[in-house]
Amino acid sequence: LRRRHLMTKWSKQKPTLDQVQRFLWRSRWSKNCVPAGEVVRRWAPSRPTGREETDVARYVGGQSWAGLVIAESQRPGAGRGDLTGTRDFSQGSVICDYHGRLVSASEGRQILGTEGGRGLFFSKSGDQDLCVDAQPCHPHITTFGRLINHS
Repeated sequence: LRRRHLMTKWSKQKPTLDQVQRFLWRSRWSKNCVPAGEVVRRWAPSRPTGREETDVARYVGGQSWAGLVIAESQRPGAGRGDLTGTRDFSQGSVICDYHGRLVSASEGRQILGTEGGRGLFFSKSGDQDLCVDAQPCHPHITTFGRLINHS
């Protein structure tokens, strides 16, 4: 049971020997201790259950993301608020989404010039300059993904 419990502590990224040793020391286990080296040697990433995809689809639709809140901004002139985490996230976790219509960067710059560019995210994919136009997806609500760029 302890071995299984230890394996759940590092489900997405292989732990270092030092991380496992620190965890074991903090746990103060005196019996049935699993050697830290064994945990590192036997580590394997957790298998996807399919639940993650279902959760993400639900969060995208409702824009209600676990572990995130929009707090009133303390910065002068920042109108929409700051995105704040309420828990720790594992490396590789989906925190929130930023979705919309994918357009070329030149089309994105054109939108930026004519419509003010609220909800545009410029990115590079390989040798292509792209832009995500998120405004059409949720025009009447503030989405978490749009705020993450400014928080």
